[in-house]
Amino acid sequence: MLAVLIQQLEKDLQEFYQLDINKNTDDRDIQYFKEWVLKLFGEKAPVKEYTNFIANVNGVNYNGLYLYGIKPTDYRLDIMYNNEAWHEIEIQRKYLFFGHDDLSWYVWNKESEEFQLIDKPGGEIIEVYKNLDDLMEEALSTALS
Repeated sequence: MLAVLIQQLEKDLQEFYQLDINKNTDDRDIQYFKEWVLKLFGEKAPVKEYTNFIANVNGVNYNGLYLYGIKPTDYRLDIMYNNEAWHEIEIQRKYLFFGHDDLSWYVWNKESEEFQLIDKPGGEIIEVYKNLDDLMEEALSTALS
């Protein structure tokens, strides 16, 4: 399902905006990200799942959805940049933020070790997902609908 949604996103970006999906990242940037995330979130952080995802989508802004990447072409889509901003509020430091839209954050919760869709204004859990792919499916499905 996720692969189909990514293909649809690629098609829409090309058809409507003449843009290609960003898939560029290099091993040094990935290594830097791994060190950063392990320092903040420990060994249980979903590093492998995320680096697998960004091989296909390394940061995208589409229809109000912002999915973060590792050093993407647009710094506003950088996962480290955005997490530093969201972590300025202490209660949000337990989250690894993968992206956001107008109403929600797409996160991994360090305390519960869950992938969650969080209500942006209130910070309440809307939905819990078993893995990152399911969380990203939700994000892309919402943006593409």
